[in-house]
Amino acid sequence: MKSYLAWVAAVLALAATACGSDSATATAKTDAASDTATDGAGNADSSAADAGSADSIAADTTVDTTADTGGAAPYGVGVLDVKVAGPGGRSLPATIWYPIPPGSTGTVVKYLGMMASPGGALEKVESAKGPFPLVAFSHGNQGMRQQSVFLTEALAQHGYVVIAPDHVGNTYADFDAKLIGAMVVWRPLDLRAAIDRALKPEAGDPAWLTGLVDAEHIAVSGHSFGGYTALAVAGAPVDVPKSYLPDCSLPGASTEATCSAMALAGSLPWKFGDPRVSLTLPLAHCGQLPGFGFVLSLLGDLKIPAILQAASGDTTCTLAQQAQPAYAAWGGPKALVTMDGGNHFSYSDLCNLPLAQIPQFAGYCKDRVPELAAAHASVIHYTLAACDAWLRGKTDRMAEFKPGAAGIVSIQSSGIVQ
Repeated sequence: MKSYLAWVAAVLALAATACGSDSATATAKTDAASDTATDGAGNADSSAADAGSADSIAADTTVDTTADTGGAAPYGVGVLDVKVAGPGGRSLPATIWYPIPPGSTGTVVKYLGMMASPGGALEKVESAKGPFPLVAFSHGNQGMRQQSVFLTEALAQHGYVVIAPDHVGNTYADFDAKLIGAMVVWRPLDLRAAIDRALKPEAGDPAWLTGLVDAEHIAVSGHSFGGYTALAVAGAPVDVPKSYLPDCSLPGASTEATCSAMALAGSLPWKFGDPRVSLTLPLAHCGQLPGFGFVLSLLGDLKIPAILQAASGDTTCTLAQQAQPAYAAWGGPKALVTMDGGNHFSYSDLCNLPLAQIPQFAGYCKDRVPELAAAHASVIHYTLAACDAWLRGKTDRMAEFKPGAAGIVSIQSSGIVQ
């Protein structure tokens, strides 16, 4: 049986290969300080990592989503930061995006002090009258909760509440290589805890947060490792080859984070499904890896809708290894929306940041086809169509998933369009 450190190294190697490196021979790094953008853990899942500039997102990158409503978006966007009690004794910073009445006034958000709000979101203003369906969003490996605000804000503009926690120990600011194994367990539990937090306001929360969320209509989404998280919370069983597991019977091993996490997870395969979730929306997910992965043979037992989005130009979490096997195995209504071209970061805001000019990132952001604004508009369109169809009961929106080519995407689906 491999030692704990060998297991960590192996998981890091697979993360570097499948979640952020174009090289199939990427080498594991156990020193978090040495991770760079060519490591999957340290790649552009880190949407604003160490960006040494206060420049804002350029005005011409704002995404127009009015086509999804036939006119102006019906709501403004409010932003509220809260704390979520996560597993492993971790306190998780989390952001809630929520609908506010049009014309509301207040302080415009600037994420991390340097990232402009694409939708003019306002801090802590009173919400529109709910309840609204909930989408819980999980960031990528070494990402952050604000990594895809183009999407989280657009959902709020169209009548959804979004909550996104930082997966502490796996963000751009605090990545710890020794916690990678624990994160396979903690991440789904983090997202479940975030759902709890959105449904049960705490002392000190604004009064309008009570009753804001419709507890009967909840979706989970996420990018890259966050897409794994969203599928796991939707019920996808997770297995780890025994040769990769640490020996938790060794003296002192029970205090290691991975062994503590394994005790929470129980016997293999691990099942993190949340029965409150009625839709899963993974984006460029990584879920089939040498050190852990979904039990594809059991995905046929899952009956909730799964709308997967992925890019044919993604060389990090590739279609052939990730989205296509999950789509083929899923038992419920399902669609695979494949972007023609694009790459792993077509689903984040990385390329709207000064960070995109750094050589190690520039290759992902230069001369993109499709252009980022078009890619983001597509991601928003199909995410909204799915949420409208399964969280609001607008069955006419299911027609968006008719198989065939549609602009910059091609669509496969089953059990949706008759």
